[in-house]
Amino acid sequence: MSWTRSRRIRRKDWLAPAGTFVLVFSGTSYILTPGAPGKAAVRAEWIKRTTDQHYGGCNQARANGHENIASWEPSYRETMDRDGDGLACEPYGAAR
Repeated sequence: MSWTRSRRIRRKDWLAPAGTFVLVFSGTSYILTPGAPGKAAVRAEWIKRTTDQHYGGCNQARANGHENIASWEPSYRETMDRDGDGLACEPYGAAR
């Protein structure tokens, strides 16, 4: 009985490494594929979210298409976060 039970456990042990391999392989192949669909849009959004753009206020941020600035983003300023929830320049009408 213990042999059958340990055999079942061993079958499950390969699932996590196999899943990790699939995720890493697919992510790597996506990164290395120059013309992958949507890659330019993802890169543009990532650059916008990770570079400090020093907006003068939310109107200027919205004009540049940058709403919902999270507190981890370099462009976040406490003065632009009116309700103090860690999300600056929320879209109009998003008040609770």
